[in-house]
Amino acid sequence: MKVTSRDLILLMNIISMLLPGLALAQSSGADPQIEEMIVIGTRRAQQALEDAPVPVDVIQGDELMSQGSTDLDDLLRTATLSYNVQRHAIDDEGTLVRGATLRGLAPDAALLLVNEKRRHRSAAITFLGSSLNAGSQGPDMFVIPAIAVKRIEVLRDGAAAQYGSDAIAGVINVQLKDAAEGGMLEVRYGEYYEGDGELTQVAGNIGLPLGNSGFLNLSAEYKNLDPTIRSIQRAEAAILEQRGYPVADPAQIWGNPDIDNSFNSFYNLAAELGAWAELYSFGNYAERRSEGGFFFRAPGTGNARNGVFRSGDVRLVADLVPGDNLDCRAAVPDLEAPNAEVQTFIESTRDRCFMFNERFPGGFTPRFGADITDMSTVVGLRGETLYGLSWDLSVGAAESDVEFFMRNTINASLGPETPIEFKPRTYTQTDVNVNFDLSYPLDIAAFHSPLNIAVGAEWRQEHFEVGAGDEASYIIGPYADGRISNAFSVGSNGFQGLAPRNAGDWKRPNYAAYVDLEADVTEALLLGVAARYEDFYKDFGDTINGKVSARWRMTDNLVLRGTFSTGFRAPSPGQANISLLSTTFSGTGNLVEVGTVPPHNPVAQALGGEPMHEEKSVGFSLGFTYQFRNDLRLRFDFFNIEIDDRIARTGNIGITPEVAALLEKSGLAAASGVQNISFNTNDFDTTTHGIDLGLDYEVDWQAGTTALHFGWNWTDTSLDDFSPAREVTEILGQRLENPLTVSLLTKRRRVELEELNPPHRLQATLTHLSGNWQVLLRGSYYTDWKACRFAGAGCANFDSYDGAFLLDAEVSYRFLDAYSAAFGAQNLFDTSPGAVRDESLGQGNAEPESSPYDYNGGFLYFRLGYEF
Repeated sequence: MKVTSRDLILLMNIISMLLPGLALAQSSGADPQIEEMIVIGTRRAQQALEDAPVPVDVIQGDELMSQGSTDLDDLLRTATLSYNVQRHAIDDEGTLVRGATLRGLAPDAALLLVNEKRRHRSAAITFLGSSLNAGSQGPDMFVIPAIAVKRIEVLRDGAAAQYGSDAIAGVINVQLKDAAEGGMLEVRYGEYYEGDGELTQVAGNIGLPLGNSGFLNLSAEYKNLDPTIRSIQRAEAAILEQRGYPVADPAQIWGNPDIDNSFNSFYNLAAELGAWAELYSFGNYAERRSEGGFFFRAPGTGNARNGVFRSGDVRLVADLVPGDNLDCRAAVPDLEAPNAEVQTFIESTRDRCFMFNERFPGGFTPRFGADITDMSTVVGLRGETLYGLSWDLSVGAAESDVEFFMRNTINASLGPETPIEFKPRTYTQTDVNVNFDLSYPLDIAAFHSPLNIAVGAEWRQEHFEVGAGDEASYIIGPYADGRISNAFSVGSNGFQGLAPRNAGDWKRPNYAAYVDLEADVTEALLLGVAARYEDFYKDFGDTINGKVSARWRMTDNLVLRGTFSTGFRAPSPGQANISLLSTTFSGTGNLVEVGTVPPHNPVAQALGGEPMHEEKSVGFSLGFTYQFRNDLRLRFDFFNIEIDDRIARTGNIGITPEVAALLEKSGLAAASGVQNISFNTNDFDTTTHGIDLGLDYEVDWQAGTTALHFGWNWTDTSLDDFSPAREVTEILGQRLENPLTVSLLTKRRRVELEELNPPHRLQATLTHLSGNWQVLLRGSYYTDWKACRFAGAGCANFDSYDGAFLLDAEVSYRFLDAYSAAFGAQNLFDTSPGAVRDESLGQGNAEPESSPYDYNGGFLYFRLGYEF
């Protein structure tokens, strides 16, 4: 019997649920443990937020629940202005698992923790999407139900020396609910003003006691999210409709994906084993089916332009009986022919000719999605000795599994034998973490407080596995032969299946050790220093990083703070090794096959790729808090982050058929039809700097209690250095007939890295509580931003979008002590960017391909809750 990582995780979950009962049977009935307040960014116990030497946002769970969205990414975007997330409509994996950016950096440049323990990555890698996300492999925030969250702490500062790889932009710590009694149930419904995107959700949380002081807290949610459609009919689809072809309107869908049967759950428990130790465990199980669309495939070799098919476009047809007296390519009706004439041709030549779109006479739009499963568990022991030494030993295991599927598409090279549904591949990410942490407050006479000495060690292993697709999704059928068909594609059209020779699995173990010192040197001055050694002994060696932090209470009201740190981010095994083929728009609006290969592929190396290594950063922040009075506080922080050798996917590099054949020779199955190639690389340096400002005011008056929060974020990223264009004359020892000029960082990527996110975000939130009534108003302003047109020729043109104001509003009422009802609107005034509609590109989107805020417009929602 083969034991899989999934079996081990489930076993650990079961053991962790049973152990508290066994432990409580031996409990001595000691006094309840005093709960420690831990603020991320420091390892001192009882550290108050206002005394932290680093900028931290604390978002309470109730604040997350008072919004229309249920996706934790969207909730954090509203609560933390330096956090941005976009919705990508047709971007392969980027549509299924969204990547979020903190301080304008990549999704995997911010480390996600749950209960102060590292959270695993999603198996999905964002190969398309915007230039901020392309090539990233971050965590899947969707699987964390908001109802399970007690609070979220967002450290907006580099912390690799404290927490390890991925903490360049900051750290997000999700603190799970830990109540031992009570709970709540909630039902939620909502939809967009357009009448689509319907949300239905049921969520619950319950706390149960374990002995005298332990707890078991359980949370779960079930929801469905219907898709949205923000499309206009594409030009060639409209022509086909006029000629009697069966074409959907719209033929191509831009909008949110369809998310079915989403189930997300978490558990969190702790129980005393006696006076000196506590057992704890937490983990999750989640699953969902997510499905979106691809680009419309018209019957010919190209797309419509200005209402007509272009000269030279032909129907794609194969000779089923080569050498007979019927030349299918000459006999097939041209693109001007009506549907009736084409159907007559199909019926009369069914055993002799096969058209590319015979299964779908009016063209087809592939549907792409995945069944996503996510599970994790952490089990640990922690305690404190008689001498004040705190210790924590934990083991964690996690798995993210993404099983892709395609439907409404074909493997044209199989001709009449092609199925229309495929399973092109699977991705599995498995993580194992072992941590041991010690902390001791050492009394030093010269210091105002004990010197907190924290040391620890970590062993971690990431394992990324790629499974081959079903045979029909990758096989090269007989009609790929150009002698019997013209331009028939290979594999499942749109997202080609992975051949067994391109499947594989890659592991990367590493270990680390750290030391962290912090103390109040005087009553007014806090100093901290941290250092971390990390060794990736299977890949690229070791790294040492450090951090210095200080906080000076200049007056009773004014506190100054500052940090200086170095950091690093290691490429994941998936980023460094994966291969795939997909379909996207070219610079001229045609659909083209794009190959993504690992940077160590010989063709990639000839084009400038190198074995990947860690990116390195140097950053500092300076800030202050000023307490005008008890109910009015100002926070200000300036930050600067310089990153060398950033990890990202290159832009699409155009190649010749000669190079495509060499690409197939190098090991990428069925790559001979590829027109573009890309790969992950460490190619460029950036500097990101900005300001975070927050003003909080709360007042009690005759009409109730009013709280006002104002926030402003300014973030600016500039490219400092990148590889210049170079000429490639030889690949795999073969001299190219037509040399290639290669630029790894295309103009689109350069523009989007600097211009995609609005440089300024402002937000004002007003909450008023009066008796059983509560009113919330939230105004958000995004300044102007730019994006390369999705089908722009090498981004020779990019679109500019004006600044926008969005208003959210919610009214809630509590009744019968335990019940509450709320009605609200997100984007009350139905603001949307509006796409730059250039019919010559024929993309069919009524809104931009991506946007810094939800481009779907206004959203109405209602929720009903019960607390017990």
